[in-house]
Amino acid sequence: MLAGLALFLFGMSMMSESLKKFAGDGFRIFLGKMTGNRFSSLMSGTVITALTQSSSVTTVLLVGFVSAGLLNLSQSVGVIMGANIGSTVTAQIIAFKITHYALLMVTMGFFYGSVVRNKRKKQIGWILMGLGLIFFGMDMMSQASSPLRTYPPFIEFMGEMQRPILGVIAGVIFTAIVQSSAATTGLLIILAGQNIINLEAGIAMAFGANIGTCVTAMLATIGKPREALQVAVLHGLFNVMGVVVWIFFIPQLADWVTNVSPAYPNLPEAERLAKETPRQLANAHSLFNTVNALIALPFCSALAALVEKIVPIREESPDLYAPKHIHKMYLSNPGMALEQMALEVANLASWPLKMNEITTKLLFSQADRELFQLQEMKQGCARLYERIIQYSGQLGVATEDPKIANQIERLLCVANNINQIIQVQASISKQIFYFKEYNKVEFSLLSKQRILELERLILCNLEQMYCALKNRDPELARQVISSKKVVRNVAVACNTAFFEELRSGNEVQEAAYRLEGDTVSLLKRIYYLSKRVAKYSLSFMENLPEISDDDEDEEIEF
Repeated sequence: MLAGLALFLFGMSMMSESLKKFAGDGFRIFLGKMTGNRFSSLMSGTVITALTQSSSVTTVLLVGFVSAGLLNLSQSVGVIMGANIGSTVTAQIIAFKITHYALLMVTMGFFYGSVVRNKRKKQIGWILMGLGLIFFGMDMMSQASSPLRTYPPFIEFMGEMQRPILGVIAGVIFTAIVQSSAATTGLLIILAGQNIINLEAGIAMAFGANIGTCVTAMLATIGKPREALQVAVLHGLFNVMGVVVWIFFIPQLADWVTNVSPAYPNLPEAERLAKETPRQLANAHSLFNTVNALIALPFCSALAALVEKIVPIREESPDLYAPKHIHKMYLSNPGMALEQMALEVANLASWPLKMNEITTKLLFSQADRELFQLQEMKQGCARLYERIIQYSGQLGVATEDPKIANQIERLLCVANNINQIIQVQASISKQIFYFKEYNKVEFSLLSKQRILELERLILCNLEQMYCALKNRDPELARQVISSKKVVRNVAVACNTAFFEELRSGNEVQEAAYRLEGDTVSLLKRIYYLSKRVAKYSLSFMENLPEISDDDEDEEIEF
């Protein structure tokens, strides 16, 4: 029996993983497009879970969308309800009793997966093999459970399961142990087919399986983002509320599914029950989850508000430079992990904007405190950049899709150039500050005005660079790239004016001229690195080849 259960769970895992690889980024795109309203959210959760038979796939996608701000918790309720409906598909398939073809599916799936060279097409073979292992495991469990029909202690124990509370508790415990509600419902259908349990006891235990799968999800949230805990609590609260309401109407539910399910009145009673009960149990499981979802759908906002009070989002970590979006839980879905990495790179891109204000103060004042703050930000951003590099390596190992691998490489180029901007802001600003202190020189009023004009232009480009990354706006990236001529003209005008002051005989020292020239060079370098970021961002967003720029190296290497 345990061997059959092991094969069943292994087959479920193989089928789920192969479906994820076969679909690639399809599930994430589908979920993103189908969450416009509550009913479409319900449908998307149903379809994804029905195909993968893994609520964890749906949960990871959901948490990623919520943490990215693409969905709020209220919108995610419909997806969770749909996931409950989708999880009942396994029971419906199992009730067809096609175990006779199990080994044929295993054989065909194995040879197809072994012979085909295309990695994506291979997954079709492993999907078929996984499905065959599910039915083969069921057949083993069915044969192993047959003697239990005449084993008095087991018959007496299952008799106790007719008491709804005990049945629910048993379902919760077994599902929490095997970590699969599909395995519980599959085993219940097997026992029902052996006439070991009646319909009402099976329904009570199926209710318990619905709660038990939430226990697994709750345990899985340990060490995960806070949004994952909210989604798990939302799932658990919804399922527990549904069971609490329905537990008093199990006899009525049993009568209703008996009337609508196929009947075989010509068979002897024992054979009739063995043939009818599995389908009735599968129908009861589907009806319970579908009706719960339809009743609760209008109250999504209220349910989400309750969960937000139970599990509030904590304030940001004291470590301002800790990653906000990347987490290892997303690696099971490379497409979603790539999205989270892009959000983290955008987070890194917000720091040059924060540093720019401090850099300006440092250039035009004697504040040592700003110098210390700038160096602290430089070190913190370097740690964040290292975490992004580590995550990109983990994601590269997790994916077999060359397109995703190519996108990871482009994102790393974006992150690398943002990090260079940060290092330039901190390092060269420090050099200019100490040059001023050592030579006892300051900017003249006219020099300050010219440099501030260039600095405002650079700040505008930094803001556009950040917004282009955060909002995936290719037009903003193009604006940064097209600003090249304007920035160059303003910088040339500054340098010309400084030289005219030097040769006019005004009281402008050589040190002051060097100070002004170095500051313009700093601002130009920040712009050209921003332009590189915009180019790589545009390449990432529109999946285009990198835009060439013949004089780029000359511009960056001052």
